[in-house]
Amino acid sequence: MLNHKLDFIGFFYTTAVQPFQSAMDAIQDGTAPYGEGPSETDGAPPFTTEWIEFNDGRLTLGNLTLSVIAVVLQEFLAASVQNMGLGTPPKVAKKSWLDRYGALIRATLGIDIRSLAKEPSLIEEIILARNLTQHPGDIGTNWVYQDPEYAKRYPKGEFVSGFYASVLQDAQEDPDPVSSPLEVSQEKVDIAIRAVRDFCSAMEAAFQRYPQYWN
Repeated sequence: MLNHKLDFIGFFYTTAVQPFQSAMDAIQDGTAPYGEGPSETDGAPPFTTEWIEFNDGRLTLGNLTLSVIAVVLQEFLAASVQNMGLGTPPKVAKKSWLDRYGALIRATLGIDIRSLAKEPSLIEEIILARNLTQHPGDIGTNWVYQDPEYAKRYPKGEFVSGFYASVLQDAQEDPDPVSSPLEVSQEKVDIAIRAVRDFCSAMEAAFQRYPQYWN
């Protein structure tokens, strides 16, 4: 089921992003239905407003897709601890649900699940990015920006706009990192799916060595 859900998420993003990307390409290339047109009232090229809206749609779709990928990881952990009868993850202040599941599995099985991830920082970043899409942001924009914790840990993270991260970080004099917007493209969706798939496969292999797994 895990692989099926991850495969579907990849299919979903690839299919759903096409209208946004096709419209953006048509505007940039000046092809139908976005051929010649009047300039914007502020002098910007024709269909600039439409291009911005389609781009916002593309970015929103990527953010939501990354959030669903994180949910699949959470579902895998919930099902695993339930099937093995390990109990309920402890409540730990200021810790993520991954940390709580990790504490439970470490206490009951002696497994440090973070050590099983090929790229633990990538798994952490998926969760940080997911949290941003689920919590209130800025009412004045459709974009989702890093919060201070995310920006400090991953100022040029895998799921932030490479352009904005480079420009903002290089331009500022303040040593504190500047929050960049998230930008989850097809490539980033594929990276996230692969990371979660590999992580879950490694955890399942580790769980299978314990009798609880076969109960």
